[in-house]
Amino acid sequence: MNTLILMADASDEISSKSNEFPKYLYEISNKPLIQRILESIAEISTNVICVIKKEDQENFFLGDSLKILCPNCSVLELNGDTSGELCSALFAIEQINTNDELLIINGDRFIKQPILPTIDNFRKRNLDCGLITFRSVSPRYSSVLLDKDEKVIEVSDKKPISDHAFAGISYFKKGIDFVDCAFDSIKKDSSLMGKYYIASALNELILKSKAIGVYEILKKDYLILSDLIRINEIIRK
Repeated sequence: MNTLILMADASDEISSKSNEFPKYLYEISNKPLIQRILESIAEISTNVICVIKKEDQENFFLGDSLKILCPNCSVLELNGDTSGELCSALFAIEQINTNDELLIINGDRFIKQPILPTIDNFRKRNLDCGLITFRSVSPRYSSVLLDKDEKVIEVSDKKPISDHAFAGISYFKKGIDFVDCAFDSIKKDSSLMGKYYIASALNELILKSKAIGVYEILKKDYLILSDLIRINEIIRK
C-alpha cells in the first residue's frame, strides 16, 4: 500500500512561522505528532510519501527528521503554496498513479486507535474508497452524506450536509482512481475559494458509481493539531 501524508497545508492559521518549528513536529505526550502517524501506518504501508514545504526543510530540516523516523520514506518538497491539498497530493503522481492501494492522510490529524482494522474493514466490504468519519456538524470539517445502505452519495467541504464529519483519512482500492478523479475535479474547476480539496475528487468517484463507504470512530479518538496547540497556548497564559 502507498501512503501519502500531506504536510504542506498553507490554509491553516497554525502554519509555521520564522520563529517556530513546523507544526507537524508538535509533541503530544513527548512524541511528535508525525511520529505517531508514521508508527500507526508502519504495519500496513510499503511505500510512504511525505509532501512538505521546501521552506520547512530549509528552515527546520523537516525532511531530515522524517528520514530519521521513517528511513525509507520519500520526501517531496513543494516550493511555494499550491491551490489546495488536492494539488499537493498530485505532486506524488509518479508514485500513486498505480493499481496499488492508496491511503491519504492529512498530517495535522491523528486517530487514537489502530488503523489496520479500519483498512481491513474497507477491504472486506470491497469498497473502492473508504473514509474515516466521526459525528460533528461543525463547518470546519468536510461533511459526508450517506444513503439508506450506508454508501456515500455526497461529500461537502465547509458546508454541513449531515452529522458525519470526514476525519481527513481516505483509503482507495486503486491509487489510479484517485488520480483520475482529482484531474476530473480540477478540469471542472470544482474549487472552494480558489482551493481544491480531496472532497471534490471523492464526488467525482461518486459520479463514476464507485462504492464509497465510511468507518465511524468516536469524536474523542480524533485529534486535530490546531486544537491541541490552542489549548496549550491557553494553559500557558
